[in-house]
Amino acid sequence: MKKIIWIISILAPISFAQNEMIWVCEGIQANGLFWQTEEGYRWERADFINEELILTIKGNDASYKLDSKEVPLLCEGFNQPNGEKNFSCVRDDGLAYDFLVLNQKTGQGALSQLGGAITSNTFFRERVVTSMLECKKG
Repeated sequence: MKKIIWIISILAPISFAQNEMIWVCEGIQANGLFWQTEEGYRWERADFINEELILTIKGNDASYKLDSKEVPLLCEGFNQPNGEKNFSCVRDDGLAYDFLVLNQKTGQGALSQLGGAITSNTFFRERVVTSMLECKKG
């Protein structure tokens, strides 16, 4: 009995680790809007610096790390009519305004960060941006 418990305790972490996928994504194009406060309060269009994003997927749970900030995600896999597998993820911390998609075959993806569009603070609003990503399994 002790051997069975020991074997199960060893195999459980191994099987869990096999389900984890890590993707390293490089931003190739990012543009959107930022809140201008210098010359009146308004949205202005801008191109943003391309950033590296680390995406970790563990079944339906996932997270991405961007600018040293970890954001939890809830993901769902789906298949395209051509057979390609994709992930569709939304932010999972009560602030459901980030949306990420990833094509597992091509490594192409996109991240839309939309939180600034709903912020009521007219002195400070987060940017509203969509980033195109090229990802590789890490």
